[in-house]
Amino acid sequence: MPRKRGDHTNSSAKAVLPWKQYQEGVAQLFRELGCDVATDLVVEGVRGKDAIDVSIRFVRFGLRQHWIVECKLWGRPVPKEKVRALKSIVDNIGADRGLLIAEAGHQSGAFGGKVHKHYANHFGGFERVREGGIALVGLVRGSS
Repeated sequence: MPRKRGDHTNSSAKAVLPWKQYQEGVAQLFRELGCDVATDLVVEGVRGKDAIDVSIRFVRFGLRQHWIVECKLWGRPVPKEKVRALKSIVDNIGADRGLLIAEAGHQSGAFGGKVHKHYANHFGGFERVREGGIALVGLVRGSS
């Protein structure tokens, strides 16, 4: 059973950190699409435990789907190794897809080849994802 990761807020002021707001914004977008969403999970997989930023579950065409999202509010492009790590987590926990939401994009070639295109997708930064919500509705709800 997944469990919550530790509290990532400032204990004295209980102020929410910017990356936490970013992650919660991504989670809220999928909640608005009717998905079952959880954040800050540690999930036991076949090769050990993995920390998950956002877990998304929904049914499309009668099939249960489980997507995981890595949220990167970084000032630099996400390196290839992080994309490989996302694919590894998808494999380990048996998710159907891994999504990378990153404000600074990703390094060239990070999503190249057969290995990554079926497991991980990069949708750009949060605002681009929100603007492209219609495409996500199609993915999640199965509409045209």
